[in-house]
Amino acid sequence: MPTLQSRMSEAVDDQIALTDYRLKVQAKQFWEILAGIQEVRKAVRASHGQSAS
Repeated sequence: MPTLQSRMSEAVDDQIALTDYRLKVQAKQFWEILAGIQEVRKAVRASHGQSAS
Protein backbone atom coordinates (compact mmCIF):
# COMPACT_ATOMS: atom_id res chain seq x y z
CA MET A 1 0.00 0.00 0.00
CA PRO A 2 1.40 3.40 -0.95
CA THR A 3 2.38 5.64 1.91
CA LEU A 4 1.64 9.34 2.18
CA GLN A 5 5.32 10.03 1.52
CA SER A 6 5.35 7.93 -1.67
CA ARG A 7 2.15 9.61 -2.88
CA MET A 8 3.55 13.07 -2.21
CA SER A 9 6.82 12.16 -3.91
CA GLU A 10 4.92 10.93 -6.96
CA ALA A 11 2.83 14.11 -7.05
CA VAL A 12 5.94 16.30 -6.87
CA ASP A 13 7.65 14.23 -9.59
CA ASP A 14 4.56 14.60 -11.80
CA GLN A 15 4.55 18.38 -11.31
CA ILE A 16 8.25 18.63 -12.09
CA ALA A 17 7.77 16.59 -15.27
CA LEU A 18 4.80 18.71 -16.33
CA THR A 19 6.68 21.94 -15.67
CA ASP A 20 9.67 20.65 -17.61
CA TYR A 21 7.45 19.74 -20.55
CA ARG A 22 5.72 23.14 -20.54
CA LEU A 23 9.04 24.98 -20.43
CA LYS A 24 10.33 22.96 -23.38
CA VAL A 25 7.16 23.68 -25.38
CA GLN A 26 7.48 27.40 -24.65
CA ALA A 27 11.17 27.38 -25.57
CA LYS A 28 10.36 25.67 -28.86
CA GLN A 29 7.67 28.25 -29.60
CA PHE A 30 10.08 31.08 -28.77
CA TRP A 31 12.75 29.74 -31.15
CA GLU A 32 10.16 29.26 -33.89
CA ILE A 33 8.98 32.86 -33.50
CA LEU A 34 12.57 34.09 -33.48
CA ALA A 35 13.32 32.12 -36.66
CA GLY A 36 10.26 33.67 -38.31
CA ILE A 37 11.41 37.16 -37.35
CA GLN A 38 14.85 36.44 -38.76
CA GLU A 39 13.30 35.30 -42.05
CA VAL A 40 11.34 38.56 -42.27
CA ARG A 41 14.50 40.57 -41.54
CA LYS A 42 16.38 38.70 -44.28
CA ALA A 43 13.59 39.37 -46.75
CA VAL A 44 13.49 43.07 -45.84
CA ARG A 45 17.25 43.38 -46.15
CA ALA A 46 17.19 41.57 -49.51
CA SER A 47 14.45 43.83 -50.82
CA HIS A 48 16.34 46.94 -49.69
CA GLY A 49 19.47 45.68 -51.39
CA GLN A 50 17.62 45.05 -54.65
CA SER A 51 15.96 48.45 -54.70
CA ALA A 52 19.28 50.22 -54.07
CA SER A 53 20.84 48.67 -57.20
